[in-house]
Amino acid sequence: MATRRYGLITFDLDDTLWDVRPVLARAEERVEQWMRTHCPRVPERFDRAALMELRRRLYRERPDLQHRISELRIEAMRLALREAGHDEASARRLAAQAFAVFMEGRHDVEPFAAVDTVLAGLARRYVLGALTNGNADVFRLPLGRHFRFAFSAEALGASKPAPGHFEAALRAVDVPPARALHIGD
Repeated sequence: MATRRYGLITFDLDDTLWDVRPVLARAEERVEQWMRTHCPRVPERFDRAALMELRRRLYRERPDLQHRISELRIEAMRLALREAGHDEASARRLAAQAFAVFMEGRHDVEPFAAVDTVLAGLARRYVLGALTNGNADVFRLPLGRHFRFAFSAEALGASKPAPGHFEAALRAVDVPPARALHIGD
């Protein structure tokens, strides 16, 4: 019997298994609606574009957050809350709650057509893994049942195409690089 060429197939998530733009837009909308109820001074002071600019500024000013996009988002929200007049304790609490709302929306994804079917077929023959620079957790999704592992930039402290993602995947299933394939957008 011939040996299969590949033993491991890894996938990026955003824009590979689903279109991330509408997912993020809906998640941002949910946060905005939540804030109108729980901390209305923030949406009065910051529209979505202003919050995005705050995150970009923070990204430039805080290189330690470069690969930690969840923490970056929470910190930007905390700063927005502080600028809108909330005390530090309230800002931290509300930022964490707003992030939880965001993450619920972040996982409201619509996979591209046939993704589930294709992954199911591949998972019968290969080990599948997820490698993402984003903060989606594939195991929170129905698609997660096809994957043996997932690594994020946040967990590894580096973003693809840095070799850390691929080295972690190879170690997770003990396959040589020549027997691994990565699929991404």
